[in-house]
Amino acid sequence: MESFGETIRRLREEEGEPLRTVADYLKIDQALLSRYETSERSPHKEIVIKLARYFKTNEKKLVTVWLSDKLLDTVKNEDLALDAMKVAEARVAYQKKQKR
Repeated sequence: MESFGETIRRLREEEGEPLRTVADYLKIDQALLSRYETSERSPHKEIVIKLARYFKTNEKKLVTVWLSDKLLDTVKNEDLALDAMKVAEARVAYQKKQKR
C-alpha cells in the first residue's frame, strides 16, 4: 500500500512533471516537496487538496491516504496500535452520530 509521499511522487512522475513545476504551483520550495515525497515531512491539509486538484485526482482518496500516514506515524511503534485504532474508530463514529 502506497504512502502519501509515494502516491504524490507516482502521480508527478506519471504526468512527467518536474519537482520545480509542482512546487511552483504549490508556492513552496522544491526541496520541501521532495521531503513530502520521501515522507520526511508531512504537508498541511491545504497542500494535499491543492495536490489533488493539480493532478486531477480524487481529493477524498488523497486526503485519506495523507490522514492514514499521520495516524500510522503516531501509533506505528505501539504494541496496542490496532486496539487504539479500533477505539478511535468507534469514537469518531460516535462523534459523527452526536452531530446529527
